[in-house]
Amino acid sequence: MDKAEAIKLAKDYKELVKKHLPVEEVYLYGSYATDTQHADSDIDIAVFVKKTSDDFFEDTPLLWKLRRQVSSLIEPVLLDKRDKNSPLYSQVISTGIVI
Repeated sequence: MDKAEAIKLAKDYKELVKKHLPVEEVYLYGSYATDTQHADSDIDIAVFVKKTSDDFFEDTPLLWKLRRQVSSLIEPVLLDKRDKNSPLYSQVISTGIVI
């Protein structure tokens, strides 16, 4: 899969997630964002939401469930923009592609 295909899948996934969660931003990050992907690469997607439900552990499994409707290669992670000290947050913001 090339980068353009990964971006298309990320866009499709974003549209699906928006039907279930208050999405603020979605980023493609990891190997497809940095052009280091290979044949076995997954598609790393960070989902920033405006507000998580009362149970954070309810939203994360939902992201994983929804990915099956787009591609099993998608590896979603739920992030909060208030957690700017997180190493993953820094990686996503600095190297990711806004979808």
